[in-house]
Amino acid sequence: MITENILIGLLAGLLCGLIPLIYGILKKATLWAIIGMLITASGGVIFSLFGKSPFSAIVIGVLFILFIVAEQKRKSKRVEEHDEHDDPYIN
Repeated sequence: MITENILIGLLAGLLCGLIPLIYGILKKATLWAIIGMLITASGGVIFSLFGKSPFSAIVIGVLFILFIVAEQKRKSKRVEEHDEHDDPYIN
């Protein structure tokens, strides 16, 4: 029974984890995409073990998508703030 719950939770978590994985790869945030998928899959297993729907792990996947979006905005803001003319080491 517990083994079945783990397998069902893992499969549902991996399915839900495809969302941040694909989005992260498309946005060139591969590390965060892989981390998001692993945590979403783990969430599916945990939800399944506690008697909840393993597809509740989609919430974790959506949170990782929001994190990737915020990280991309932070990176682009940092690039905009850095002006090459202000750098004294560039000739």
